[in-house]
Amino acid sequence: MLYAPRLTVTGCMVTALVFAGLMSGCISGMGLIWSMHALKADPAGAYFWSGDTPLAFTLAVSAHGTQVASASFQREFSAGAIAETMESLTHDGFVGELWHPVNTAARRPAVLVLGGSEGGLPGGLLPALLASNGYPALGLAYFAEPGLPKTLSRVPLEYFAGALRWLARQPGVDPARIAVLGVSRGSEAAQLLGVYYPSLVHAVIASVPSNVAICSYPGCAGPAWTLHGHALPYTSETDTPSPADNPAAVIPDQRIQGPVFLDCGEADQTWTSCPYAQAILRLLDAHHDRWAHVLYAYPGAGHSVGALVPYEPTDPVADPDYATDQQARALLWPHLLAFLAGLGQNPPS
Repeated sequence: MLYAPRLTVTGCMVTALVFAGLMSGCISGMGLIWSMHALKADPAGAYFWSGDTPLAFTLAVSAHGTQVASASFQREFSAGAIAETMESLTHDGFVGELWHPVNTAARRPAVLVLGGSEGGLPGGLLPALLASNGYPALGLAYFAEPGLPKTLSRVPLEYFAGALRWLARQPGVDPARIAVLGVSRGSEAAQLLGVYYPSLVHAVIASVPSNVAICSYPGCAGPAWTLHGHALPYTSETDTPSPADNPAAVIPDQRIQGPVFLDCGEADQTWTSCPYAQAILRLLDAHHDRWAHVLYAYPGAGHSVGALVPYEPTDPVADPDYATDQQARALLWPHLLAFLAGLGQNPPS
């Protein structure tokens, strides 16, 4: 399959106006990778990782229809061996995909990864990349899989708690250093788990988050989340950090017993993730929260900054903020790894 980066030539240099590997006049070393797009239809999905098999790339430079230079290289997904196992509702009580480092004796922080309103498993890329950096990660489906709710409606928090208890028992996992990472609508679940299960959740990572529990999706016909069979407070309003229809829908993040990591895109067109994230910080500050809480906000970035994984080409047509999102993810990823590395090292006094 042939791919090419999209470049725009200006007066003095090649710049990334939309898709190229340069941002604001600064060269992005991985730009030729993340700016790739298929030259023709690719139904087989040629650019997808298959386990930890290295991918081969060939770069070719042509001038006036004649190739003048070429080079080849391989890209590895992980420097160390990682493994993946599927967990089933029948045998484990949840639907998930566990990625973990191989041959690691030391217990490390682990991450429960939750996707958003798309449903199903959150995809293997983020959990696998976390595992490749030494952090066991369980990607969890919570609706839109057989045996689970068909939509984001009345999802019980007890389901997530069972997965957290299972994760805490796995080899190589430090049960005292488990974070929940939720993207978009999954950020609501991540925060609620930190609030209602502080003995199981020791850090919350809320990516392009909401600070309120929003109604079911699609349809807004009731609660998205329940606890002990009862609906948790929710709002039917969107883009409103202080909902008038139900102020109790604001998630009481001050009850989270651990650090909080937030990120957002200031050009987010899906919902106002930065005002939501800023509301979380204000709430924590107002309660003099003793745990660390940080927000990384990126001007010009959209909702897909929440995908977190850097240097991976996606669909630029579907993302008007594609180049900015890619740059933001590249900046954000080291902060996330540093946050995980610090779990349990500097507890509050």
